[in-house]
Amino acid sequence: IADSLLQHLYRWVSSPASPLHDPGLQRLLLGLQHKLFLQLCAEVRRLGAVIVAANTHSITLCTGKRSVKAAAGYTRFLIEALRGRELFRWLELSPAAWYHAYMYRDPYNWAGLESSAAGAEWR
Repeated sequence: IADSLLQHLYRWVSSPASPLHDPGLQRLLLGLQHKLFLQLCAEVRRLGAVIVAANTHSITLCTGKRSVKAAAGYTRFLIEALRGRELFRWLELSPAAWYHAYMYRDPYNWAGLESSAAGAEWR
């Protein structure tokens, strides 16, 4: 029950129709979410990955590895290292796609040569 309450807390606080609606509490929660996101990005950089793009829903990383198999192994290491920290233990992180080559300009202008082999290796 406590997990369900935490998952829906922000929605309840931010909805004007909710009895828990409070703009001050909503700003406080947004600030805490932003601080957690910045700490996550700093930890990923500390572990050696380069963040190409990041928002609260996804993080695009450059691992610097030559093969997709090596990148999958490094990503596995990153996720396990993040789960080892108390602050990030509850985050559900999983890779969505692997690319041999990736060009990025902004969230709307990017292209990549996707690899289908690494996704099967991960699972």
